[in-house]
Amino acid sequence: MMKTFALSIATVGLLCLFAAIGLSAQQPSAQAPALAGGPSFEGVFTYHNDNARTGQNLAEKLLKHSNVKSPTFRRLFSDSVDGQIYAQPLYFPGVSIPGQGTHNVVYIATENDSVYAFDADNAGPPLWHAILRSTGITAVPASTTGCDQITPKLGITGTPVIDRQSRVIYLVAMTRENGTDVHRLHALAITTGLERPHSPVVLQASMPVAVGRFSSNPYSRRSVLDFS
Repeated sequence: MMKTFALSIATVGLLCLFAAIGLSAQQPSAQAPALAGGPSFEGVFTYHNDNARTGQNLAEKLLKHSNVKSPTFRRLFSDSVDGQIYAQPLYFPGVSIPGQGTHNVVYIATENDSVYAFDADNAGPPLWHAILRSTGITAVPASTTGCDQITPKLGITGTPVIDRQSRVIYLVAMTRENGTDVHRLHALAITTGLERPHSPVVLQASMPVAVGRFSSNPYSRRSVLDFS
């Protein structure tokens, strides 16, 4: 029975994968899992699919009004993560993970400054898990920022972006270090979650004295990352 990954719903500490079931009697091979939206679907590499933020997948061939309903459209499985998810999950098909074979991968960023790579077709432990904080460094308690929209922590809020050519995922993580809040731009390999050369980079800003100074505490990156 064929299953096509259609949609991921991110909730508090939980990733749920939904799919349309029974669209074909053909069983996908282990070497080439069925791709989301059919063979021509390239993936989701940025927020809402494109830089115009349309949310469109114009190559969609499998999902229709007739099958996006119960019982043919339902939750397949869920995987646990370590914090809330506000960033949109991203999807890259056919990724070769060292020592684990080729997978269709969903990438998840949490407010606890973690990034996960999950198999999009099967439940189980993450293919890799990158923790972007070390001993003594934490995500930022929301109660100390005046933010009541994202609680209880602020970490990775804006949706990352994936460079398809270099196979790198870029994201901004906010951490608390010795009482100071720090924003860093990270570049991780999508195959391993390891930092790429020269990553991470601390983000800083300056303003004219008449305007004021940038403070990393009340300012959190909410918008998405772009790549051009």
